[in-house]
Amino acid sequence: MSDLSKRGRALEDKYSQDQETLFKIESRAARFLGEWLVTELNVPQAEQEEFVGNIITSNMKTAGMDDVLDYVRNLLQPYDTAPDMIAVEKKLADCLADAEISVKGQSAA
Repeated sequence: MSDLSKRGRALEDKYSQDQETLFKIESRAARFLGEWLVTELNVPQAEQEEFVGNIITSNMKTAGMDDVLDYVRNLLQPYDTAPDMIAVEKKLADCLADAEISVKGQSAA
């Protein structure tokens, strides 16, 4: 195998690993956001796991977290005491930071 082929393969492997890490970070951030919303909205204990799971799966449509925000925006409409979207976006940013630390800490261990 030529050096160029080895280098190309290494770049492909790195890209694949980076995409996998990003997927894990976004999934974990969606979980953290869902867990926060459960407490904010006083979701009954019996419905919490499904509630959080729906937020996580809402992130499977497109890359990035916009689909999660769209899902949460629609989800919050019937709630009178729901946090506003500015608070949700700020919390999502915090969740992403926490998820990155968590995922990268796991892979370093």
